[in-house]
Amino acid sequence: MAMNKTRRQHEADRTEILRFLNEAGFHPVTPHSLMIHLDEMFHTVSNEGLDYALRFMLGKRWIEIGEEKLLGKAPRILWAKITPAGVDELDRRTPEQSGVRE
Repeated sequence: MAMNKTRRQHEADRTEILRFLNEAGFHPVTPHSLMIHLDEMFHTVSNEGLDYALRFMLGKRWIEIGEEKLLGKAPRILWAKITPAGVDELDRRTPEQSGVRE
């Protein structure tokens, strides 16, 4: 059974995704790598949830994505990388939201 997340939990997931993409610099990261990282950070996200989060951040222009488009199938995200606007958004988030590690 799927777990319904609160807005705060979605924001925490997005913050962790932005942090991981920021650590990768401007190099692309695969969704599989993001799933592994989120799982290690105790942010349980389904494939559909990750796809939704990445497309949400794409709409905000915080990230860029590479897609594979096949006829008759939904586009599949192959990679994501942070944009300068995404770095600014990560910097704007408070230390409590961004989970600054000491």
